[in-house]
Amino acid sequence: MRKYIQTLGVFVIGFIIGLIFYGFLSVKASKMYLEIIRINYIIDQESSAKRAFKNKRLEEAVCNYLNVLDVLNKKTFSKKEIWSIDFPLSAIVLENIQNKISEKEKAIKIEKGIIHAKLGFIYQKMGLTEKSKEEYIKASQLMKITDFKKIQKFAEKLLIGENAL
Repeated sequence: MRKYIQTLGVFVIGFIIGLIFYGFLSVKASKMYLEIIRINYIIDQESSAKRAFKNKRLEEAVCNYLNVLDVLNKKTFSKKEIWSIDFPLSAIVLENIQNKISEKEKAIKIEKGIIHAKLGFIYQKMGLTEKSKEEYIKASQLMKITDFKKIQKFAEKLLIGENAL
């Protein structure tokens, strides 16, 4: 009887440890999956905007680029951070990773600036000069470029160059 209880105890403990480990992995996997969906959505919206601009459907291109900005601003696809079992261990490493996070934030700002520059160019093509100026101002602030003509030429090269795709 004692051997039976020991064997059952080992299985129960193993099951509980496996369940905790499975929960830990599922939290990590769901965060990665959500990020993959976010990136795929951005890529899909940008390629739709490129096609729309190529086919002279400027309003549709604007909508697609605005969708990209919404996702980059984290208005959509947000994930709720929860405390996890690895938090105490990872808190030690967080200080070392902080520089990499700031580099990612800089890259996202530049990407937002590029989208604003593209929007400015499309608005310019539509004849909406005020909206165009607003987008160019946002792009210059995000990309830290003060010369609007450089931004306009950059956006034009990007969009005209994307026409070939």
